[in-house]
Amino acid sequence: MLGKLSFDGSAVDEAGLLAWANAKVAGKELPPEQAVPPISGFQDKSMADSRFLLHMIDAVRPEAVDWAEVSAGGTEEERHENASYAISIARKIGCKVFLTWEDIVEVQPKMITTLLAAALLVEQAPSEEEMAALRIDAEEEAA
Repeated sequence: MLGKLSFDGSAVDEAGLLAWANAKVAGKELPPEQAVPPISGFQDKSMADSRFLLHMIDAVRPEAVDWAEVSAGGTEEERHENASYAISIARKIGCKVFLTWEDIVEVQPKMITTLLAAALLVEQAPSEEEMAALRIDAEEEAA
């Protein structure tokens, strides 16, 4: 999947994907209670609560996440709920999701990588508005 991606005009490797995800989250203005630190790698245990992933998804498609549905992730049940919600929202924005909530809570690096790569693909894809504009342009050219 990484072979299809580019970021700032160059092919993306794992280090580039990590830098992209951290930049997406760092670029969001967050209230102090929602702030999350950058991740050090795909095995970073701080991702077990899914909050970093949810912020990254929300940065790709603003307003996708209903923050009232997100908990602090302090208990196993909260981590499960947050991870399930992150997967649901990732699918909603168009990510091809191959991981389970357990993969997030257990911080399975390869599976986390697939989610981040899928989010980057979604970001690079044209939005619905851009697709509608392209269709209108194509129809006008055909007329």
